[in-house]
Amino acid sequence: MNTDNRLFYTLLPIALVAIGYLLEVGSPIFLWIICAFFLFAIIDPWMNGLTKRGVTPIISALLLVIVTSTLLFGLGFLFYRSSATLINQLGDYRSAISQFYQKMTLGMHQWVHSFSSAPPGANPHAGAAAANAVQAATNVSDPAASIPNKLGEGVVSGIGSVLNVLTFITLTPLLTFFMIAEKEQFGMMFAQILKNEEKAKKMRQSIGGVINAYFLGNLALIFVSLPVFVLVFWLVGVKAYVSLGLISAICNLVPFLGFILAALLPALDLIMNGGHLGGVLILLGACFFTHFAVANVLTPKLLGSKVDLNATASTIALIAWGHLWGPFGLLLAIPVTAILKIFCQNSDLPVFQHCAALMSENPKSLHLRSLKFISHRIQKKA
Repeated sequence: MNTDNRLFYTLLPIALVAIGYLLEVGSPIFLWIICAFFLFAIIDPWMNGLTKRGVTPIISALLLVIVTSTLLFGLGFLFYRSSATLINQLGDYRSAISQFYQKMTLGMHQWVHSFSSAPPGANPHAGAAAANAVQAATNVSDPAASIPNKLGEGVVSGIGSVLNVLTFITLTPLLTFFMIAEKEQFGMMFAQILKNEEKAKKMRQSIGGVINAYFLGNLALIFVSLPVFVLVFWLVGVKAYVSLGLISAICNLVPFLGFILAALLPALDLIMNGGHLGGVLILLGACFFTHFAVANVLTPKLLGSKVDLNATASTIALIAWGHLWGPFGLLLAIPVTAILKIFCQNSDLPVFQHCAALMSENPKSLHLRSLKFISHRIQKKA
């Protein structure tokens, strides 16, 4: 290993830590930029179509940004209304949740108390101390009292204060418009950075394909699964079956965790309104089979191999981006990580190519030089 390589591998961990720190500190800013970039990637093919029909680029960009922003604001408003109704209903469930909590802690208290009659030679205060600890837990304030506030905080986690949210909503379409209007300059700069115009064009196409396949495909999946959830919730007796169906259809998109997230709130609604165990089991089974069908049948057909992330990389991405941006991180984790993989696989550095291979569901399809070298070395030793 020469001096340059030693210096590179010494500075690489420092650079990664610095990037991670910047992401943590400036998470609202990065989330804003990424959302604007994703919106730009979705609009760009439509703009090219309008431009070919003779519409000027500026007019095309302005028209598409207005139409797309209106649709997104409309969907966001519907989701907000559904979430607000659900949060109010969860506030009404406080007494039922509190009773369940007290019954659970009382049962634990009785179980611990059964050990309080210690055998000879044992510490006579051990059982009493344990019982007192459990009794203290029952005196904690109502755990469900802050449910609406906690959910409200969770929804906006990763964005920041109310002022940041308003800024995010206002400036994202504006930033998207500027990206579209100046995409030629950005494309030229990107090609100069890579020093390879063909590679830059290929990467732009790959990134655009990932974003469009993920978001438009998932939008189609929402419309497919929404009637199923609404119908099942209505049949088993869920009170807010429409709003919960919409929320479950969105939560169902989260890889691996989608079944749990989609079933949790409807099951809670059914239990708190006196639903039977059979109805709860039917609801859980319907959510499981819907998630299984969406994840294993519909998603591969709609997304194909464009995303190309294995289960390990997807799980790590959900944890990392979910920690950074909250619920928004869970929804954006897969496309963000897929774009990072595209950058890694098109890098000339073997370490990044290896990272792309580790994230890929089919590493051989990447046709990386470093992997060919490793395969050749293994065959030579064999």
